[in-house]
Amino acid sequence: MEYRCELCGKKIVRNRYLVKIASYAAYDGLEIGLLDLTRDFEKEIKDLLKKIEKRRGKKLEKDICVGFEFVLCKRCRDNYVKNPLGKKRFKSKRKRISKKRSP
Repeated sequence: MEYRCELCGKKIVRNRYLVKIASYAAYDGLEIGLLDLTRDFEKEIKDLLKKIEKRRGKKLEKDICVGFEFVLCKRCRDNYVKNPLGKKRFKSKRKRISKKRSP
């Protein structure tokens, strides 16, 4: 089977890397307070079900969890690992102080 890097397009002879990305809704736990005990949960559930019925299954699913998988060559994989979010790197404005060795 022939593989190509999905970033640079180069043919991969050996050492292919799989990068898997998963994005899903975070769960912060359940804390029940006094105000929660006075809420009309039946009405909230009915309203939520109405909203869900209006949306398509795949769209609703993507709001909760979505995943990707990419095949990369070693060079592209190494670059990805160095900066997975693709953020620009800012140079520090602090001056470096070189340590002088004592004789």
